[in-house]
Amino acid sequence: MNTDDVVHIGRDSIEIDSGLNEQDFARSRSGQYMSETGFLCTPEPNAPNASNDEARFRIEDFRFTGTRLGKNGTVILCAPSFAGDCLLSLIQNALSAHAETAAGNNAGADSAAAQKKALQAIYAASSAAEYLLKQNKNFVNCGPAGIIVSENGSVLFLPPTLFERSMLSRSGNERAFLYGSWIAPISDKSANLRFTVAACAYAVMSGKRPFEQEDEEKRAEDYLDNNFIPLAYLIAAENDKTKALLRTIDGALSCKTQYTKSGLQSARPSQSAGAAAASAKVPAFLPPDFTELLTAASTYGKTDAAATAKKELDEKRTAFIAQRHKTVKRRRFMRRHGVKLAVAAAAVLVAAVSTVGIVKSNNRPTTENMTAMEVVRTFYSALHNLDTLTMDSCGSRAALKNYSNMAATLFVTGKMRQAYENTPSFLTPEQWVASDNPLDYWVFGLTHLTVES
Repeated sequence: MNTDDVVHIGRDSIEIDSGLNEQDFARSRSGQYMSETGFLCTPEPNAPNASNDEARFRIEDFRFTGTRLGKNGTVILCAPSFAGDCLLSLIQNALSAHAETAAGNNAGADSAAAQKKALQAIYAASSAAEYLLKQNKNFVNCGPAGIIVSENGSVLFLPPTLFERSMLSRSGNERAFLYGSWIAPISDKSANLRFTVAACAYAVMSGKRPFEQEDEEKRAEDYLDNNFIPLAYLIAAENDKTKALLRTIDGALSCKTQYTKSGLQSARPSQSAGAAAASAKVPAFLPPDFTELLTAASTYGKTDAAATAKKELDEKRTAFIAQRHKTVKRRRFMRRHGVKLAVAAAAVLVAAVSTVGIVKSNNRPTTENMTAMEVVRTFYSALHNLDTLTMDSCGSRAALKNYSNMAATLFVTGKMRQAYENTPSFLTPEQWVASDNPLDYWVFGLTHLTVES
């Protein structure tokens, strides 16, 4: 999709396609928000601009001035003209340049230019937004589509409610690209802003958004599980300063959230205006000069030293992706079935305790007439196979309680997964290694265990 079709910056006006026809626009009572203000931030001529904490801006209110009906029958929101580029359009240009370079179309110079322009705009927007927070303005983060940046460093933040409604009226990938992928479910305004800035920088540097799922529920789970490839695994930084910057961007993308039935919510309570302003005073992590980042991206794999670094990074990234896949899969299974597992585990433990008293016949496993070494081997073999009945026969209940409970819980977990996901329960290590795709299975058991008499 073309961002300009939604946020059009013309010579005489700025026009936002609301995505709503006249009837839906009226039913949603969107007209009542026409007087809501956005902010136009103009850099003060003599203010330093070495970091966002030192930047100074003149702040003016900005409003939509009217509506008109577009060619496709949707309501168009109109605002006064402002000479600049939509930040999302600049990011989209950088993404396109990445795609051209990846396709071998010799777009290296164009790609670097698009990246530099986008990153400079991201820095300007970040500076202005943090200044608004520091001034206790009622700033609402609407993502890069709602930000327009001029060449002189002025930044326009469109009025939030109508703009958000316009973006949320879309669906699927369009909605995700215009809005959802850039906004984290974090109530802390400063942390929420840092996430958006980091997501924008990530996209410009890597050629892809960190969270690309178009389905909102799946993307919410990705936020919760930090299910993205860190920038540090995509760019081979050549100095400590750049490495630290990449880690900081990755850190800002790692949402510290908790999951509830109503969705993702911030793990921290909502801040007062004073607390939000105080948190906004922390120096910004994006420097005004992106030379190190641009150099790291442009030389990736193209020199002997960079080629070696690329190979090492590719190996690390492959290992990281495999490990993250396993971790995310395990977390989501436990999150979805945790309560059921707990109930089932409790039932199995009760049944296991009852079984110990019920099974009195010769069929009950016994260690009678075994040597001490044989008992030890029997116990660890039973643990290896999650055989709780045999384990319980190898000693007193008090001595074996923790091991027995753990084995019973794992056994139930595996069986529940087998029922819900139609996949085998735990494989033993020897089975897991021999399987065609080990990443699809859970593994439990003992390896390289030596018992000495």
